[in-house]
Amino acid sequence: MPPTTLTFSPSLYPPAVDLPALYPASLTPTALTSLRTYYHTTYRDQFFSPSGPPTAWFGVFLWMEALYHLPLSVWAIPNLYK
Repeated sequence: MPPTTLTFSPSLYPPAVDLPALYPASLTPTALTSLRTYYHTTYRDQFFSPSGPPTAWFGVFLWMEALYHLPLSVWAIPNLYK
């Protein structure tokens, strides 16, 4: 179980909770799997169940987040402070 004092920046949330579903099982760190399981049991969010998302569109949404939202956020956040 992850520590309760762990806080996430909004830019770190997607790779830590959302995107491990897209990683190959052999490359998924145990910490991310534990965090995802903790999130699912604590908030009972069915989109993050260990058996996978309940709908096909959510898988497409995860890919859009990985390919568009995450790179854009990585680029935009430092530029907000300029």
